[in-house]
Amino acid sequence: MLHRLAALLLVGATACGGCRATDAERAAKERADIEERMRDSVAILPYRAFKLTLRADGDPRAPEEVALLWKALAETRELPDKPITDEATRDAARTYLNLGVAFYKARKTLQTRDEDEFPLLWSKWMPGTPVPLAAYDAGHEHALLASVWLLLDRAAKAGHIPSTELALYE
Repeated sequence: MLHRLAALLLVGATACGGCRATDAERAAKERADIEERMRDSVAILPYRAFKLTLRADGDPRAPEEVALLWKALAETRELPDKPITDEATRDAARTYLNLGVAFYKARKTLQTRDEDEFPLLWSKWMPGTPVPLAAYDAGHEHALLASVWLLLDRAAKAGHIPSTELALYE
């Protein structure tokens, strides 16, 4: 009887082993979770918007929502110089509300658009210069920028730069 119970437990334990996800399934889920975190991250939005702005500069396909975000942000720079009046306070509130709306629209746009749709930063910063390696592409550029962010993160030891998320994004 004890042998039969042990055999039944052994068969049951091996059958349950098939219920767990494979390494590939767990890795795919982890990649999807990281991608969703990066896509929806509020901390990364300005960085992604900045990169997209640099790469899409002069391109007619550049998303208008990102340009509107920079315009709304620029309007907030003038606010501290204005005198404090009721009208100025209402204007400031309206300006910050517009910034919030622009931020939201840019975030929604960046969930479906990516800077990789546009020329590489290398070709924007070094026009007419051949890329450093024949195989240099968006993946290499992401790896290079991620390396820079990781080096900055190590150098900043206090963790004041949110470079870990930026490196994960790259």
